Amino acid sequence: REDKKASVYIHIPFCSSRCHYCSFPSDLISRVNDKMQAYLECLGLEIAAVMEALQRKGAQVDTVYIGGGTPTVLEHSHLEKLLKLVRQELLDRFPIREYTVEAGRPDSLDYRKLLQLKEYGVNRLSINPQSMNQETLDLIGRKHTVEELVQVCRQAREIGFDCINMDVILGLPGETGEHMEHTMKEIAALHPENITVHTLAVKRASAFKESFAQYDPSRKGLAEEMADVCQKWIDKLGMAPYYLYRQKYMLDHLENTGYAVPGKECLYNIHFMDEKRDIWAFGAGASS
Repeated sequence: REDKKASVYIHIPFCSSRCHYCSFPSDLISRVNDKMQAYLECLGLEIAAVMEALQRKGAQVDTVYIGGGTPTVLEHSHLEKLLKLVRQELLDRFPIREYTVEAGRPDSLDYRKLLQLKEYGVNRLSINPQSMNQETLDLIGRKHTVEELVQVCRQAREIGFDCINMDVILGLPGETGEHMEHTMKEIAALHPENITVHTLAVKRASAFKESFAQYDPSRKGLAEEMADVCQKWIDKLGMAPYYLYRQKYMLDHLENTGYAVPGKECLYNIHFMDEKRDIWAFGAGASS
């Protein structure tokens, strides 16, 4: 184990809407925004106490990951409070190599938020389309457009972000290999440094559990076909796989795989999957 090294995960379990395939613990920002100041204050107390203990042990934090939910759904003042907290308790104490924020929904971002993230030291963003087919986005409960995603990615590049991850999901309702071809062509045009290919897994806590027949016989082999399409475009982008994990209920018994251009692999993901160091996790649904 890397006894003197640790990674930090911070959970912001709020979204603007709930995707129908999602089973993560989260709530709608519209329901809890009046409690956000209190949530962030409690988060700050928790992080401060543990960071002091870590420093006494001589531990060094080198990677930070803020996930959710959708952390960037926070309004500007709350996002700034979170980013100031991370700078004070982590960036000012430790030599941080990688600082990721899940900005998963493009509708949660604007130019001002992107500037805030850059100003406070974030050097890796995850902006996740899942699909670049608008009819699919509408069907699965994502309240953004393809055009919004493209615009946000271009703004992030203008501001200077040079490591962007984009997620896609194999086997979304109504999609075929042709839909995945369109998705990957559009994503490739944006030249992300990381692409994470997920396989749809309909969990018990998701809205799709009762309404969507994931294992309809007509869908057998569909995820494999879509994975082949992804692989073709990933090869064109010069990416290689660097981490992999499996979950229950995955279509065609596939997995989730992270790909990156050389030198842009997500260090936090590698540490997390290798289980060779501690991950200190903070927030309502986080597990160390």
